[in-house]
This record gives sequence, C-alpha cells and structure tokens, in this order.
Amino acid sequence: MKFTYIAVLFCAFILLGCSSTKVVSDQDKRVNFKQYTTYTWEQREQEEGSESNYFYSDLTDRSIRSQADRELSKRGFEQDDVNPDLKLVYHTYTEQKTKQVQNNNMYPGGMWGWGRPWGMSPWGMGGFNTRTVSYTEGTVVIDAIDVKSGLLVWRGSIANELDNQAQFHKVLGQSVEAIFTKFPAPMKRQYQGLHRDYVYN
Repeated sequence: MKFTYIAVLFCAFILLGCSSTKVVSDQDKRVNFKQYTTYTWEQREQEEGSESNYFYSDLTDRSIRSQADRELSKRGFEQDDVNPDLKLVYHTYTEQKTKQVQNNNMYPGGMWGWGRPWGMSPWGMGGFNTRTVSYTEGTVVIDAIDVKSGLLVWRGSIANELDNQAQFHKVLGQSVEAIFTKFPAPMKRQYQGLHRDYVYN
C-alpha cells in the first residue's frame, strides 16, 4: 500500500511539472471563409524592443512563410501577389520568464533511494524539491486581413520556449502548423487526419 501511494505521488509531481502549449485564435464570425482562395504576404518590418534576435534572420522568415504556405495549400489556397483575397502578416516577439521546476532525488535517499525505507528522503516522502529557472519565451502571431475591406478577419498565435537553439527551426515549423489547426478554412480531404498530433490544444 505504501509503495503504491509513493508511486501515485511521483506521477502527480510529474504531471504538475508538465504544461501544454496552447494555440490562441480569434476570427470575425460574420465572415464566410469559403469566399477566400488566394493570399499574399505583407512585407514584414522588424519589431522593436525585442529581447532576443532569434526571429530576426532570413532563415527564420523563410521557415515561417514556407510552413504557412504548406498549411494554406492543404486548405486549397494559392499565393497570388497580383489579385489576392487575403493579406497575411506575421509578428514575433520574445519575453524573459521564469518557471518552477520540480526535481526528484532518486539516488540515494531519493524516490527509490537506498538507505531510507520506502524512498524516504531528508526532505520528506519522494525527495522532491522546487527551483526557479529563467527561460526565453517566443511568440508567433499570424494575421489574415481581407484585402478589399482592409479588416483583420483572423488571428492565430502560439508561444514556446526558445532556449534549445538546436531545435529552434523544428519547433518553429511545428508551431506554425499548430497555429493553422485553428484556421477557419478546412483541409482538403486527402490531408485530413495527416497532421501531427501535437500537445497544442
């Protein structure tokens, strides 16, 4: 019984330490997105006041646009720089944040440590302690503007940690794909069910 209790406590701490990244979206409910079939990109200017240069490169610009182009193509859109229905523009910014990280001391005297019965540690059952860590959070925002009216008709955004630079472009592509799961135009039938199952919700 005691072993089961400790195992459940261990799982609870693990779950509390995990969080999912959410896509936030908003749209003009009065607009019928079936009327849109073409789009173009608005020239993007570098944002001022950002705390990081992660986003400010031609490589990053191409990563965001190329992934968005693929997602729009899956939904039947074509890029048309002469007579577009929608104008797309993306914004990026970074922010320094902190979070609480829970550590488990598994050796010795930790969760499954030796020398203390049932994993008891000097800090109590389970051997968990909490520390504060700093990280950089990057946000990507994609706007869709009706060319004829000049009004914003849809916005999607997502935020992710950027401290693992080796995985930066992979995470960036996944983030853009996740944003478009909230785009009001549905995927073509042959693409439905093929996008990855992310933790984004």
